[in-house]
Amino acid sequence: ELKGIIIAMLKQQRDSVPFGPFCSAQIDLTTCAGRAWVTFSCSFVDVEFVFRRVTLGVRNMPGDHPADKVKDFIVEVTHEFFGSFMPQGYKLSDIFVAASVDQGGNVVNAWKLVEVAVQLCSAHRLSTSVHWGLGVNGSEGSTENASTCLNPQLREIVHRASSVVKYIRDSSNRRDKFAKGQQD
Repeated sequence: ELKGIIIAMLKQQRDSVPFGPFCSAQIDLTTCAGRAWVTFSCSFVDVEFVFRRVTLGVRNMPGDHPADKVKDFIVEVTHEFFGSFMPQGYKLSDIFVAASVDQGGNVVNAWKLVEVAVQLCSAHRLSTSVHWGLGVNGSEGSTENASTCLNPQLREIVHRASSVVKYIRDSSNRRDKFAKGQQD
């Protein structure tokens, strides 16, 4: 069973790092086709210095996503994969060095509730700006949500990336030239 193999890998990682946290976490909330999903994975470098990343859970998360609901998902999945070999009374900070997350305050606060350090991922913000420019997320061609970005330089990049994508998207000639340029 795949889950058993993943648990064995995680236990081996724990055994090879007998002190302190031994992997990092990644979590992302995504809306696709009107349905909200949460994905939780962890990554580590194993004893042979090979980078490993395993998906621990993907679940539909309908409705609102407040921090406590996201936290409950994190705790449940962590216990499911780590509970069999971690000492009783373990904390999530005994497992995870940090959590790399999108810019959503609910996800940031969920990790803070379980006392795991948070690393904000700027790549998420840039990806979101492209989706705004395509009109897939946010208001048509808008970047007003980028104002939540605390880094002014990144906020400017987000706005410009969205504008470039919208500029190309809005003209079939520009889309054709862009596609040809990618092939060359």
